[in-house]
Amino acid sequence: MKNIYFAKNKIFWLLSIAFLFVACTHSPKPIEIGKDLCELCKMTIMDKRFGAELITSKGKIFKFDSIECLIGHVQKFPLDQYPVKALLVIDHNAPGEFIEAEKAFYLHSEKLPSPMGGNLTAVQNKKTIDEYIANYGGEIWTWDEAFRQLQ
Repeated sequence: MKNIYFAKNKIFWLLSIAFLFVACTHSPKPIEIGKDLCELCKMTIMDKRFGAELITSKGKIFKFDSIECLIGHVQKFPLDQYPVKALLVIDHNAPGEFIEAEKAFYLHSEKLPSPMGGNLTAVQNKKTIDEYIANYGGEIWTWDEAFRQLQ
Protein backbone atom coordinates (compact mmCIF):
# COMPACT_ATOMS: atom_id res chain seq x y z
CA MET A 1 0.00 0.00 0.00
CA LYS A 2 2.86 2.33 0.87
CA ASN A 3 4.50 1.75 -2.55
CA ILE A 4 1.31 2.74 -4.38
CA TYR A 5 1.19 6.02 -2.43
CA PHE A 6 4.80 6.86 -3.31
CA ALA A 7 4.29 5.87 -6.95
CA LYS A 8 1.25 8.16 -7.24
CA ASN A 9 3.13 10.92 -5.46
CA LYS A 10 6.08 10.58 -7.89
CA ILE A 11 3.75 10.72 -10.87
CA PHE A 12 2.11 13.85 -9.47
CA TRP A 13 5.47 15.61 -9.06
CA LEU A 14 6.76 14.53 -12.47
CA LEU A 15 3.61 15.80 -14.16
CA SER A 16 3.79 19.05 -12.20
CA ILE A 17 7.39 19.65 -13.26
CA ALA A 18 6.59 18.80 -16.89
CA PHE A 19 3.67 21.25 -16.81
CA LEU A 20 5.93 24.01 -15.47
CA PHE A 21 8.39 23.50 -18.33
CA VAL A 22 5.59 23.72 -20.89
CA ALA A 23 3.87 26.67 -19.19
CA CYS A 24 7.09 28.69 -18.95
CA THR A 25 7.93 28.61 -22.62
CA HIS A 26 10.46 31.07 -23.94
CA SER A 27 9.35 30.79 -27.54
CA PRO A 28 7.19 33.29 -29.39
CA LYS A 29 3.48 32.61 -29.58
CA PRO A 30 1.63 33.31 -32.80
CA ILE A 31 -0.33 36.53 -32.72
CA GLU A 32 -4.04 35.83 -32.96
CA ILE A 33 -5.25 38.38 -35.47
CA GLY A 34 -8.52 39.99 -34.39
CA LYS A 35 -8.18 38.63 -30.82
CA ASP A 36 -4.88 39.69 -29.25
CA LEU A 37 -4.47 43.22 -27.91
CA CYS A 38 -1.40 45.40 -28.22
CA GLU A 39 0.33 45.76 -24.86
CA LEU A 40 1.03 49.46 -25.41
CA CYS A 41 -1.98 50.98 -27.19
CA LYS A 42 -4.52 48.26 -26.23
CA MET A 43 -5.89 48.11 -29.78
CA THR A 44 -6.81 44.76 -31.32
CA ILE A 45 -4.03 43.44 -33.54
CA MET A 46 -5.51 43.33 -37.04
CA ASP A 47 -2.70 43.01 -39.59
CA LYS A 48 -0.61 39.82 -39.78
CA ARG A 49 2.15 41.62 -41.73
CA PHE A 50 3.02 43.81 -38.76
CA GLY A 51 3.44 43.11 -35.09
CA ALA A 52 6.05 42.31 -32.50
CA GLU A 53 6.66 40.44 -29.27
CA LEU A 54 8.82 41.00 -26.23
CA ILE A 55 9.63 37.84 -24.27
CA THR A 56 11.02 38.17 -20.76
CA SER A 57 13.57 35.72 -19.37
CA LYS A 58 10.75 34.31 -17.21
CA GLY A 59 8.68 33.54 -20.32
CA LYS A 60 6.11 36.35 -20.13
CA ILE A 61 5.10 37.46 -23.62
CA PHE A 62 4.01 40.99 -24.51
CA LYS A 63 2.37 41.37 -27.94
CA PHE A 64 2.29 44.53 -30.05
CA ASP A 65 0.42 45.57 -33.18
CA SER A 66 3.40 47.39 -34.65
CA ILE A 67 7.12 47.90 -34.35
CA GLU A 68 6.52 51.44 -33.15
CA CYS A 69 4.42 50.13 -30.22
CA LEU A 70 7.21 47.72 -29.27
CA ILE A 71 9.67 50.62 -29.37
CA GLY A 72 7.26 52.78 -27.34
CA HIS A 73 6.97 50.06 -24.71
CA VAL A 74 10.75 49.66 -24.45
CA GLN A 75 11.11 53.44 -24.14
CA LYS A 76 8.46 53.51 -21.40
CA PHE A 77 9.85 50.45 -19.59
CA PRO A 78 13.60 50.31 -20.31
CA LEU A 79 15.05 46.85 -20.79
CA ASP A 80 17.24 47.19 -17.70
CA GLN A 81 14.05 47.17 -15.55
CA TYR A 82 13.38 43.51 -16.29
CA PRO A 83 15.35 40.79 -18.01
CA VAL A 84 14.40 40.34 -21.66
CA LYS A 85 15.07 37.14 -23.56
CA ALA A 86 13.95 38.32 -26.98
CA LEU A 87 12.62 41.26 -28.98
CA LEU A 88 10.90 39.97 -32.10
CA VAL A 89 9.21 41.61 -35.07
CA ILE A 90 7.04 40.15 -37.82
CA ASP A 91 8.67 39.72 -41.21
CA HIS A 92 6.42 41.73 -43.56
CA ASN A 93 7.49 39.47 -46.42
CA ALA A 94 6.47 36.34 -44.46
CA PRO A 95 3.37 37.35 -42.45
CA GLY A 96 3.19 35.77 -39.03
CA GLU A 97 6.88 34.79 -38.93
CA PHE A 98 9.09 36.37 -36.30
CA ILE A 99 12.64 37.62 -36.69
CA GLU A 100 14.97 39.09 -34.08
CA ALA A 101 14.46 42.84 -33.92
CA GLU A 102 18.18 43.62 -33.93
CA LYS A 103 18.79 41.47 -37.03
CA ALA A 104 15.89 42.80 -39.11
CA PHE A 105 16.09 45.40 -41.84
CA TYR A 106 13.55 48.22 -41.54
CA LEU A 107 11.92 50.27 -44.27
CA HIS A 108 10.62 53.69 -43.30
CA SER A 109 8.30 54.76 -46.10
CA GLU A 110 5.06 56.72 -46.27
CA LYS A 111 4.06 54.51 -49.20
CA LEU A 112 3.89 51.50 -46.86
CA PRO A 113 1.98 52.61 -43.75
CA SER A 114 2.10 50.52 -40.59
CA PRO A 115 -0.82 50.17 -38.15
CA MET A 116 0.17 53.00 -35.80
CA GLY A 117 1.35 55.45 -38.44
CA GLY A 118 5.11 55.09 -37.94
CA ASN A 119 5.47 53.81 -41.51
CA LEU A 120 7.92 51.16 -40.34
CA THR A 121 8.16 47.71 -41.91
CA ALA A 122 10.56 44.88 -41.00
CA VAL A 123 12.02 42.24 -43.29
CA GLN A 124 14.59 39.53 -42.71
CA ASN A 125 17.22 40.03 -45.38
CA LYS A 126 19.10 42.59 -47.46
CA LYS A 127 17.76 41.35 -50.80
CA THR A 128 14.16 41.83 -49.64
CA ILE A 129 14.78 45.29 -48.20
CA ASP A 130 16.39 46.31 -51.51
CA GLU A 131 13.24 45.14 -53.33
CA TYR A 132 11.04 47.06 -50.89
CA ILE A 133 13.07 50.26 -51.31
CA ALA A 134 12.76 49.90 -55.11
CA ASN A 135 8.96 49.50 -54.82
CA TYR A 136 8.12 51.91 -52.00
CA GLY A 137 11.02 54.33 -51.72
CA GLY A 138 11.94 55.63 -48.29
CA GLU A 139 14.88 54.87 -46.03
CA ILE A 140 16.48 51.69 -44.73
CA TRP A 141 17.02 51.69 -40.97
CA THR A 142 18.67 49.37 -38.48
CA TRP A 143 17.00 48.55 -35.15
CA ASP A 144 19.09 51.23 -33.42
CA GLU A 145 18.15 53.84 -36.02
CA ALA A 146 14.44 52.95 -35.75
CA PHE A 147 14.67 53.21 -31.97
CA ARG A 148 16.32 56.65 -32.14
CA GLN A 149 14.07 58.00 -34.91
CA LEU A 150 10.83 57.06 -33.14
CA GLN A 151 11.66 58.73 -29.81
